[in-house]
Amino acid sequence: MAPKKTAKKRSAPMKDCPKCKKKVHARKTKCDCGYEFPKPEPKAKSTGSSSASSDFLGPMRKRREELQKQLADIDKLKEELEMLDADIAKYEKLGK
Repeated sequence: MAPKKTAKKRSAPMKDCPKCKKKVHARKTKCDCGYEFPKPEPKAKSTGSSSASSDFLGPMRKRREELQKQLADIDKLKEELEMLDADIAKYEKLGK
């Protein structure tokens, strides 16, 4: 049986304080010297404006819109069919 490989220890992510040049953990927002790191800007939600995502999502969104229109048409046809069925039933009763 082959010996088990040991996992390499990874060091914690670090960043340098611009004031005292000390290395601090990447998640820290304040250095021991008092320097406060700027807060990262929140990532903007994709609105489809990026060319890569719009190229990929564009056809999918277009197809989704087409299907929604078809569903709306089906609902209209179902309503019309129900009205015709009701009219047929009414006239069949009168004819008997």
